[in-house]
Amino acid sequence: MAPWKICRARFDAILSGITVQRVLDFVQRLVQQGVLNAVRLADIPVEEGRAAAEMMLIGSSIRVAPAVEWDGQKIWL
Repeated sequence: MAPWKICRARFDAILSGITVQRVLDFVQRLVQQGVLNAVRLADIPVEEGRAAAEMMLIGSSIRVAPAVEWDGQKIWL
């Protein structure tokens, strides 16, 4: 099984959009196929976010786009 996981902040204070739901459905299939090892919906501490190998923005107006920088720090593998 792959060592990768998808983490998504919970929908407590925001609407759960169709684009995000479709991405979550897709990644759940990737978990079932063994491409990913987990999908997690939880609060994501800032430290964990900053340590991420990759990050993406998901929304109806931007679709899916990579986040390449956070507070001046590059995000990459």
